[in-house]
Amino acid sequence: MFRRGQTSSGNQGEFPWLNFPQIESASTMRKWKKKLSDIKKKEVYVPNRIDWEWLQSVRYEEELAPYLLKEFQHEGQTMICDGWSRVFRIQESVYLELCLEFFSTVSFTGGVDVFHPTSFSFCLGGEFRQCSVVDLACRLGIYDQPLVSTNIFRAFLAQAHMAFPDGVTSTGWWNTIGNKVYIPKSAQEGSIRSPTHRLISSTINQRKDDDKVSNLDVFYLWSIITPGVFCNIPWCIASYLSEGAVKDRKTSRINGGMFVPRLANSFGLMNRGAWNFMTLIPTPPFNPILFRRARIIEDYGGGHYAIPNDDPVVGPEAPGRRVRSRRERDVEDEPPVISVENEDVPMDWYNVEMRRMQDQMARALNFSNQSHIRLFDHFHIPHIDGGNYPFIPSWDEVIGARRSGAGGSGAANDDEEDED
Repeated sequence: MFRRGQTSSGNQGEFPWLNFPQIESASTMRKWKKKLSDIKKKEVYVPNRIDWEWLQSVRYEEELAPYLLKEFQHEGQTMICDGWSRVFRIQESVYLELCLEFFSTVSFTGGVDVFHPTSFSFCLGGEFRQCSVVDLACRLGIYDQPLVSTNIFRAFLAQAHMAFPDGVTSTGWWNTIGNKVYIPKSAQEGSIRSPTHRLISSTINQRKDDDKVSNLDVFYLWSIITPGVFCNIPWCIASYLSEGAVKDRKTSRINGGMFVPRLANSFGLMNRGAWNFMTLIPTPPFNPILFRRARIIEDYGGGHYAIPNDDPVVGPEAPGRRVRSRRERDVEDEPPVISVENEDVPMDWYNVEMRRMQDQMARALNFSNQSHIRLFDHFHIPHIDGGNYPFIPSWDEVIGARRSGAGGSGAANDDEEDED
């Protein structure tokens, strides 16, 4: 059974870093111990790895670029906002003890001053640490240190959103991307019309097995998809790690574990060989089947994948919505092709199905011919026409031969004409 990730139980012996550093406040120490006792009973959830190079081969990179590489303009300067792209690519190995130490002690004041040096605090490596929200984002690799000291970055954060502004709601905005009425406890990714938007939602929502879209998920989608709108990622990441990653419910799990090793590495903890003494939680490998089930990709067989069209609009359509069409073309238009070096392979539905059927027929005929040869040889029956049954190559073999410049006989198709 394929699932969206891997879980690991928190039951294990005491680790030295889980004794926590001795600080002045006894109440804080009791709070940490109580939180540690609670989250030890929880499972650490690790999402499936995402192969972004594979998605690039399916041509999702150009589909995602308008959303993950936005431009911010300020006083004649331009800033490329690739924060979400970097967040999505954080796929560090997760260690149980690091998660227990960090999530037992993490705290965020929640203030709007993202440069305050002590607004975000936690324990890692047996030490109590503090940093600003912007410094947290830099340590996670979401932004580069030279950028955050510029005026354009400060102007960017001043306009970036931490929540929906007045006049925008998750219920009202949902109609621009999804079908059905938005209900927070039951809205699902499957009702999102665009496969590209489903991919973004799935990447945000990878902390869960189900595909429910929460109010917070809708806010993230709104800030990513809407042109000219930006999310205050440093503030949102700090809020998520301190409050959203670990819920108080007994059945909840520990999410966001992939951020902790990246943060620990920024303090040099992973360079000390600490992982040799910690419990590694395996990261489930990339699985295209999950994307196929979510209708993010279409599988044409033979290793050929494509981006499906938008789902049809059901219910009221928001004004100004842009509906993308990829494979719907006029009859006289040529079918879409995927270049395979010197060969253009038609990838429309008709040609793909025809190639698949021809390969099946070729395999059946080859099997039948070889069976006849063996049967005739066994009973010493003379072969008809000398038994020279032709071998029918598959499409992949034909394309491979053309790539190497050889035909079915092993010689280039143009050789005979050259010899004449």
